Amino acid sequence: MFHILEHSVLCGSKKYPVKEPFVNLLKTSMQTFLNAMTFPDKTMYPVASTNDQDLLNLTDVYLDAVFHPAIYEKETIFQQEGWHYERAGTAADASATADTGALEAADAEAAEETEDAATERAEASGENAVPASDAAASARDTAQAASQLAINGVVYNEMKGALSEPEEMLCDLINAGLFPDSPYGFESGGLPSDIPNLTYEQFLNEHRRHYRPDNSYIILYGDIDLLPMLTLIDQHLCTAQPESGAGSENGKSGSDNADDTALQARTIAHQKPVISLGGTLSMQPHAAAGDSLSGRLTVGLMSSQGNLRLPLGPRMGLLLSARLCYMNLLYGSYLRGEHSQMRYDFNDFNATFYFNPHPRHRLDLELYAGTDRGE
Repeated sequence: MFHILEHSVLCGSKKYPVKEPFVNLLKTSMQTFLNAMTFPDKTMYPVASTNDQDLLNLTDVYLDAVFHPAIYEKETIFQQEGWHYERAGTAADASATADTGALEAADAEAAEETEDAATERAEASGENAVPASDAAASARDTAQAASQLAINGVVYNEMKGALSEPEEMLCDLINAGLFPDSPYGFESGGLPSDIPNLTYEQFLNEHRRHYRPDNSYIILYGDIDLLPMLTLIDQHLCTAQPESGAGSENGKSGSDNADDTALQARTIAHQKPVISLGGTLSMQPHAAAGDSLSGRLTVGLMSSQGNLRLPLGPRMGLLLSARLCYMNLLYGSYLRGEHSQMRYDFNDFNATFYFNPHPRHRLDLELYAGTDRGE
């Protein structure tokens, strides 16, 4: 799936509707590195150049290819890079007519002479001639084979070659055994036996689902003129919307009834609530815990935290601490874009019960609960 997407998005885009922009860039740009790679958990589209303007051009082509590929208008890209049916003998179409003529000639020859007569002539001339009926059958088999359908495609053939090595098959089986419930247990390039099961609609839906700004990382490194680069990236991210096209019903995306300009919360990072319980036993001397109630509260511009010591007796007590984030109250306007609003919040709570049965012994039981969310 994603290996085919990697190939397909580089076969033309909305702004650059050429057949093979990737090949053109290799030949005409000053790039020092230009490629695309599929891994079990991600797909990378790296570009590099020692010229600032060339790097901007490469980035522009790649961002447009990733967010606005021509796959929604040209189903032939999926067929070319993924898979399609074709006649087994398409490499020799011109010979198909000749094969048909040979078949007819062989059938006529077989009707005129018998197999025994052909054998007698061969023996008389001292040569090993093929009986006419066998020649007719061979020509017929050739013509039938040429008319049969075969599966072809760039990624399909690439993976057939890659998985023809025993070492590759062994590596895939090891990964499947070690990581059965994760992406690392699957062949990231795709199995030739499974590729023909992929449909054009599934292909487009996976692009809509995964090729989104909120599901991507853009990493810049090196001596870069940041302002024009960030301006270019911002233009692409602001215009990157889920594509509609042949793969969606009536040419509409899943949010048909939603106002395009309305702000909608979409989770970009979410740590599910965590609850943990643990304990420690220390054999070091400890100062007396004290028998008075004490606490501390720290208030900040983005978050606040506090702690409280609650004695429960001469040898035991309870330590409570909590944090709360409210950065959106003060900084929300700075995190608001033309059609987006970023929010971030976290909170956690920690409770520790301690018991000192001896001045050199202390037992701690800790309970932690917390969550972290960005949208």
